[in-house]
Amino acid sequence: MAEIAGIIISVLVALLLVDRYTQYHREKRWEKVRKLTHRALVSHLSDLITELFIYFTLENHTPMRTVIEGRSRPTNDTIKAINDLIIQLQNITPNTDVEKSTSDVAVEYYNAVRWEINQIR
Repeated sequence: MAEIAGIIISVLVALLLVDRYTQYHREKRWEKVRKLTHRALVSHLSDLITELFIYFTLENHTPMRTVIEGRSRPTNDTIKAINDLIIQLQNITPNTDVEKSTSDVAVEYYNAVRWEINQIR
């Protein structure tokens, strides 16, 4: 009887250990997936932001370097640079050029970054 109880306890302990082991490896795999997903999102967002400097006339290009440097590992400085860029974009004066209005530039920008936007979706 003691042997049967010992075998049952051994099987239960083995199942518990196997379950914990598989759970640990599952969590590690999902951690990798999360990291890769976050890196891809940050990379695409950085590319979207960098394109803004090409299409819109901005007074201060200082945030561009910080955004590019934060492409693989964003920092608090990256967030500050993006906030500075948002302020600049909000203060863009409408383009008085007859050939290309600010909204025309926005459409060109959207067409240029459409692939990046679709990758984020």
